[in-house]
Amino acid sequence: MVIQEEGEARDKLVEYLKAGGAEVICSRPVWPGFFFMAKEERPDAVVVDCSPPGYGRECAGYLGETGFTRHMPVLAYNVPLDEEARLRRRAPKAKIVQLQEIGRELAAVVPGFQPPE
Repeated sequence: MVIQEEGEARDKLVEYLKAGGAEVICSRPVWPGFFFMAKEERPDAVVVDCSPPGYGRECAGYLGETGFTRHMPVLAYNVPLDEEARLRRRAPKAKIVQLQEIGRELAAVVPGFQPPE
């Protein structure tokens, strides 16, 4: 699952993930839509764009707190350096990654996913 505002950046990420064999669902970072989608679809992992001024940090936090979703690995990317401490407090279970690390991290937790070259 990708939680990110609609646009070219999300489209490119989704294309990359699909090329690696992932089934991808998307949601904007808007409460409660992203949460209900994650709860209903039960994705193997969630990739959250935490670039400002969005609500990615809050999304990652809610996913890590709730019984229905806390088992899901959450990868947080586009986290500004000055926001890392806040993200770690709000979403301690989320793993902060760089965009280029997403494929490798997903390969470790999503069955059958192979990062495309």
